[in-house]
Amino acid sequence: MECDGSAAQAWTAPADGTLRVAGQCLQAGGAALTLQPCDGSAEQAWDRTAQPGDAAEVASVTSGLCLDPGAGTVPGLANCDGTEAQRWHLP
Repeated sequence: MECDGSAAQAWTAPADGTLRVAGQCLQAGGAALTLQPCDGSAEQAWDRTAQPGDAAEVASVTSGLCLDPGAGTVPGLANCDGTEAQRWHLP
């Protein structure tokens, strides 16, 4: 799906460590990402480390892997490598 700026694509990053969109939480499961109802589980918790340029490296609390844009249109998780590709501008 292409980015279109709609409310359905507006992510939030509340202080509870979750990443949310459309009333659901981003959940890490192995190297896969899914959207699930928010339940407070560790799989839905993300560490955010500030990086240069007003961006953050975002890592799964359970695996330590970083949110990665991947190849194509589906992001995934990968070893944190400090590259700009793994820097995200959070709301």
